[in-house]
Amino acid sequence: PVQLGRCERLGVLRVGHETGVPVHRRELLEPALTHQLAELDALAQLASMRRDHPDWAVPEIPPVRGITAEGIGHPLIPDDRRITNDIAVGPPGTVLLITGSNMSGKSTLLRSIGLNIVLAQAGGCVCARRMVLPESDLQTCIRVQDSLERGQSYFMAALSRLKGVVDAAEHEREDRVL
Repeated sequence: PVQLGRCERLGVLRVGHETGVPVHRRELLEPALTHQLAELDALAQLASMRRDHPDWAVPEIPPVRGITAEGIGHPLIPDDRRITNDIAVGPPGTVLLITGSNMSGKSTLLRSIGLNIVLAQAGGCVCARRMVLPESDLQTCIRVQDSLERGQSYFMAALSRLKGVVDAAEHEREDRVL
């Protein structure tokens, strides 16, 4: 079977009737060809997204430190239900503090920012009127879980994850990881 993440094992399944009996044969593709097909597929999806959402912005990625977005929204929420927001984070040392009552959209805003950063750095358009952001190492801390096996409470799990985010922010990296 084909395993995700193992491009060298991707193959083409051919069904033939050479002997009058259906024959199933798997022919493995060369790894280089597989990678080229995967890249072509990704680019086609980004182009389709741009075609399907002409009102979404092409992000600007200048060598600045800070993120600004006008009318940023969650790309998976339909237009008629999507709430958009303006955000500004930066320069370094500043914090975006998000508060609100239960079910007020705090997590949706954070997910909107994260998803649009991933879309922008993948080369796609973003669900916003305008977005300016640097190349960055995206770190998240949503849905932290406790663990009875490790003896870690929810509070300690949240602190540990937050420490990881802060540590990552304090050290500039050459090799970005999304």
